[in-house]
Order: sequence, then C-alpha cells, then structure tokens
Amino acid sequence: MDAVEKARYTRTLVEEAADCYERWQQSDLRDLKALECFVERYRLTTEIHPSPMSCKICYLNYGEGLRLLGIHYWDEEKRLLGAAGAASPAEAQRFRREAAAAREKWTEHFRSSCDALEAYFATRESIQPEAYDWASQQYAALGDFGRALSYLNLLDRSVSLNERDRQKVVERRNVYKRRHERQQLEEVRRSLDS
Repeated sequence: MDAVEKARYTRTLVEEAADCYERWQQSDLRDLKALECFVERYRLTTEIHPSPMSCKICYLNYGEGLRLLGIHYWDEEKRLLGAAGAASPAEAQRFRREAAAAREKWTEHFRSSCDALEAYFATRESIQPEAYDWASQQYAALGDFGRALSYLNLLDRSVSLNERDRQKVVERRNVYKRRHERQQLEEVRRSLDS
C-alpha cells in the first residue's frame, strides 16, 4: 500500500470510527458493539501506521477506546460481584465465574490501552494531558503503582489544575506512593526469603 492509499484508508477508518463512537454515545454508552467497532477501526489504523509518528492520534484514540472497553468490563465485574453477594450459593458461584471473566477482559483492555498510550507518549509531541491521567488510573488498576505515579506526575506538570483537581491529584499521589512503597517492601522481603 503506497502513502496515498494508506492516507485514504486511514481517513475511511477514522470516519467509520467516528460514526461508531457517535452510535455508542447516542445509546447512553450501552451499545457495546458500537464501542468495539470504534476500537477495531483504530486498531486497524495502528496496523497501517506501525509507527505512532505517522499517526499519533490513531494510537491515542485506540488507547482511549481500549480504556473505555476496560471500564465497561470493570463495571461489569463490580455488578456481578454485587449480585453474587445477594444470590443463592449456586447462582453466586456462576456470578463469580462471570466476574472473573470480566476481570480478565478489563485487565487485557487496560494493558493494551497502556501499550497504545505508551506508543503515543513516545512521540513526545503535543501530548493531550488527559492521556497521562488515563495511563495513571489504568496502571493503578493493574497494580503498577510506580508507573501510575510517574504518569500522575506528568499530568501534574503538563497542565494548570484548579484547586479541587490539584487536591485530587495530591490525594491519588499519596495513595499510589503508599501502595508503591508497600510493593517495594514486599519485593525486598520475597528476595530475602529466597
């Protein structure tokens, strides 16, 4: 595929992705197929452009779409676990199995989103600050508090936050620091025990 064909195909995929995203929003964020369509179109753009330097917005939007899918399954896991608490033992077991499957999906989507965002950040050009926040929250959900902290710090340095938002960042930073320190201590203990 030559450069002109790549550009045309990318434009087509981006337009289709925008239609999918609009359908998802019009469904009050319930049309999972529309969100999956958005993600798939942007996945294809990253295949056309293996370097984020040639289409950094492709990587940003792919990362965002994967993040949104991850949030869907995160919420689904919480809903299923809540239902398990109020169910009969047999139903509770089924709900817990379904919750575990949802957990696998959100974990996979958050990891893939972080990969796409890391590629986007590697361009070092006109980074959208909310992407730092997305990466920070996803890394925290995945238990990587060192990376969550680093992206939270980048967010803090990249934009002027109002007092309320700055306080939220400070609170998150404190939580992430404590959890990161706890992880480091556990790693030291494990290495001393072995």
